Amino acid sequence: MKKVLVILLTLIIGSVSVSSKEYYKDTCKAIESGNLKKAETLLKKWDRETEKDAHYYICWFNYYYFTAQTKPVEDKSEAIENKRKTKNIRAGKIPDPEIMKKGITYLNQGIEKYPDRLDLYTTKHGALFEVRLLNELVDSASDMLKTSKEIDNKWNWEEGPYEDGKIGLMVELDKVFTSLGQFLETTQDKYKALIEEEYSLYPEESVLAGHKGYYLIYVNQYKDAVVWLEKSYNAGNHDDRLVALLAIINEQELKDIKSAIKWYDILKDTKNERLHFTALQALYRLKAL
Repeated sequence: MKKVLVILLTLIIGSVSVSSKEYYKDTCKAIESGNLKKAETLLKKWDRETEKDAHYYICWFNYYYFTAQTKPVEDKSEAIENKRKTKNIRAGKIPDPEIMKKGITYLNQGIEKYPDRLDLYTTKHGALFEVRLLNELVDSASDMLKTSKEIDNKWNWEEGPYEDGKIGLMVELDKVFTSLGQFLETTQDKYKALIEEEYSLYPEESVLAGHKGYYLIYVNQYKDAVVWLEKSYNAGNHDDRLVALLAIINEQELKDIKSAIKWYDILKDTKNERLHFTALQALYRLKAL
């Protein structure tokens, strides 16, 4: 009898797993084809009939994401940015934030159940930025940082474990700061707090020193910015943007021509054609002084 019970349990567990995969496949197909009504029906059946794996939460988010895309609203941040005459000109419409919030609620549930799924965080961050929920984006990045220490960066995603979870974390943090940097006028304090938090947890990471350097440029502290950008470069972050900033700040803000020539000389070897020619022109101009 016990043996029969074990076999039955195995069959039930196996069928749930297969059923979950089928729901995922069918729901994705419905969403991709734009059949949101069918997707909703499948998701409600999935909710009643089988286990809720990470795909369940992602599919519910995708359903609300595509629904929000069909009901765009005016980008309020665009009006603010244009009124202040900054360079961050946005597109006129964004997905409906209220609908997106419903999808983000499912991502939050997924993160609570599967805190090691980095792809849930990355999806959430992209959604929060798209509807300009910037304070919530900072808070989520902060939660991700705390979790990274709790799980020792043993992150997973749809395909399984990350080969190097710490690199995955750093890539996502860089995306978050790139997004926030477009709206520093409204996120300055939170941006600074997040920099301090990440650097306190990962002081050895070169890309994070760069984040502090970018922030110091924004607040016109150019000497300190150069210190942090050079620290990032010397630790291995040889990003073209960073090198270009070092060259331009030394030339235009600090009037340090010798240092500017040094950084333009490095920048001229980039594979980016625009930056390559910019560096060559600057070197020709500065060496003639």
